[in-house]
Amino acid sequence: MFHRLTVNVEPNARYMLTLAVKLMLKRRLLLTGVIVAGIAAATFEGGTMGLLGVAVAVLVGEQVIGTGWMPDWFSSRTESILGGVSNEGLFLFLVGLAIFAQVLKSAFTYASQVMELYLATEMSRDGRRLATAQVMSLAYSEVNKYPPGRTAILIDQAEVVAEAVNQVSSLSRAGLMLVAYAIVMLTLSVKMTMATVAVVFILWVALTKVVKRLRVLSDRVTSARIDLWRWTIEYLNAPRLLRLLNGTMYAEQLINKARDDQIFPERTSNVILSAIKPAMEVITIFGAGLFLILGYLFSGSGAVSAIPTLFVFVLVFYRLKPQITAFNDFRLKMAQILPTMELLGKFLQHNGKEFVRVGGRSFDSLRQKIEFRNVYFRYPDSDTEILKDISFILPVGETVALVGRSGGGKSTTADLLLGLYEPTKGKILVDGDNLSTINQSDWIQKIGVVDQEVFLLNASVADNISFARPDVTRAAIEDASRIAHAHEFIIDLEEGYDIVVGERGYKLSGGQQQRIALARALVGDPSILILDEATSSLDTISERLIQKALEEMRNTRTILVIAHRLSTVVDADFIIVLDEGEVKEKGSQTELVEKNGLFSRLWNMQANSIG
Repeated sequence: MFHRLTVNVEPNARYMLTLAVKLMLKRRLLLTGVIVAGIAAATFEGGTMGLLGVAVAVLVGEQVIGTGWMPDWFSSRTESILGGVSNEGLFLFLVGLAIFAQVLKSAFTYASQVMELYLATEMSRDGRRLATAQVMSLAYSEVNKYPPGRTAILIDQAEVVAEAVNQVSSLSRAGLMLVAYAIVMLTLSVKMTMATVAVVFILWVALTKVVKRLRVLSDRVTSARIDLWRWTIEYLNAPRLLRLLNGTMYAEQLINKARDDQIFPERTSNVILSAIKPAMEVITIFGAGLFLILGYLFSGSGAVSAIPTLFVFVLVFYRLKPQITAFNDFRLKMAQILPTMELLGKFLQHNGKEFVRVGGRSFDSLRQKIEFRNVYFRYPDSDTEILKDISFILPVGETVALVGRSGGGKSTTADLLLGLYEPTKGKILVDGDNLSTINQSDWIQKIGVVDQEVFLLNASVADNISFARPDVTRAAIEDASRIAHAHEFIIDLEEGYDIVVGERGYKLSGGQQQRIALARALVGDPSILILDEATSSLDTISERLIQKALEEMRNTRTILVIAHRLSTVVDADFIIVLDEGEVKEKGSQTELVEKNGLFSRLWNMQANSIG
């Protein structure tokens, strides 16, 4: 049945609707409460209409309407109880009963809405959790396919599942009310009920073009919203670049254009939606007046006796308006949220996506060596080989350096070792086992990484060093800082380890940031350490402190140093020269200088530039 209802819905949106249903079914108690309360509200609403009709019939002295369907025993029993009551007393009793029924109807409606609110809130949380989990479980290569801000808006817009729940709940309540009204109306007049159905059908068809127009506008709004988030997040994260290049006005104009591209179709949609309600008001009052006129004309000499029927019919017809509006709102709102659901559904599905490796052999420490064996690599959707037949060994406890000109493949080699990418061909062996068979989480836990571009959170020094390691003690943080030669400057700061370093650590110098990054890499006591151009932008003093820290760790950790500045790697046990994705030379610093090859030329160039 659900498939038939969504047959014309785009597959990604259908996936989201199916997911919303599954999330609802996880909370059966709330869902059952919403349904039961809705049925009770509809029952009392129909009872109210019937009681008011009977009350009017009693008032005008006519036969009680709509009781022919009752069993004889019920009719006789009712007559025996109320037979001695005057018409005035019976009228007041019925009106009071109708009011009581309406109070109960309102109470059940409120209960249904409250439970719907709880259900929608839970669904919103579930949707955002699913989107967040999807982002965090995607492989590094997959995450890089999304432009800045795209994943953030996908997480934010995951609450669309809650909006879908609200719409479905409102629709179900309206449907139950319509059933109650239909029973009352059919009891009164089959012909007039059919006329009402015809009016509703015409209204439904008339709104089809409006729904299509809203869908087009909503597609534009969704696309513009993504661009707005993208540019806003990207430029807010580049305040220095914008001011250095005098690009603040350019960024402001680009953000404002994306905002305008969202606002204009959004405004048009709201204008269209605003016209629906007054149009419904006019149609409702027109229909009510038409039924009064037709009822009067058709009743002829029995106009007085038709008053109770007409009264109830017009009252029911007028009460139909909110329910018909709910059906129309459902169509209009779904037209607005379907583009977002399509986008989110495409993102949440696993088809065609790479994820972080789960499972595999446990890993606690490196015992023998890491070996790159005939490794090739090219980025997804590219035919260019970044690495070509790379082979080398990183023995346990030794320091190996990767050097070469920019773009030679050094950082890509480190990314492969970290498991951020998989080799296109060849193997990376860890103690003889393929890296792809090792548990990724265990592997990363035993590796410390220091990048050239340090990323520090707007948090305290201690929180930055212990990031993602909530069990790390203050003593461990200070020990790691001492090894990284950071403790001395940290304790001289105004608040020491508790000072907040500011956005991206702007309160600290480049050398201080780099030493905090080294402390962060060491606090987990990794057996493998990777330094990717970690000293390339540092002053001489900061570089010497980093080199001193590395020297003190020799033979206690397996270290891979990636460097452009060759003076950084003179003490390495082994040096590998990469150029254009290939291993050109291998050996110690002395051996490579004596070869008069690429390393020797680079060494002489840097020596001459310093001299």
